[in-house]
Amino acid sequence: MEFKDKGDIELFFKRLSEFVTEDIDIYLLGGCALIILGASRATQDIDFEIRGASDETIENIQKFCNEENIPINYSEDAGKWGMISISNNRKTALPYGNFGRITVKILDPFDMSIGKIERFTDIDIQDVIFLIKKFSMKPEELLTVWAKALNKSTKSEKGFLFRKQVESFIKTYTKKLWGVDAEGLLRLWNSLLQRKLK
Repeated sequence: MEFKDKGDIELFFKRLSEFVTEDIDIYLLGGCALIILGASRATQDIDFEIRGASDETIENIQKFCNEENIPINYSEDAGKWGMISISNNRKTALPYGNFGRITVKILDPFDMSIGKIERFTDIDIQDVIFLIKKFSMKPEELLTVWAKALNKSTKSEKGFLFRKQVESFIKTYTKKLWGVDAEGLLRLWNSLLQRKLK
């Protein structure tokens, strides 16, 4: 199944709700979250964090998705999908809707941007640009979130790569997105890392 618009995503959750008999929370991230937020893109799968689900509910969700040939990626803590830490505080998640006993929310856009920068494919970069424009993200806020995520993460080659990918993003997109000099933001980025923000 391809998810191209909100209608496709809502249909998925309406159908899924028939197999869920307890209250659960789902936090969307990835392509489906971006589509709901208004991005003009499509995705083949659905990525989410799930909370409050029993083993039986997880099994029902997996069975439904297997039968419908819908690729899903889920866990109880999306912050552990990559090597770069994402906050597990969901108070800043964006509300979306209720489908039967499923409450669907969208992962905080700042948190979502961390995974996008970690992967750093062309579509991920476009997603970050979309989020920055959609939510009028200021560069200082964004770099602070990324620095905190990196500082909380276990030291690894992925952390080194994340740092370099942030620097590449700053050099390539600062002028276009915020109309300021990239050198100033690079200095800010290095300063934030040295301060070991948590």
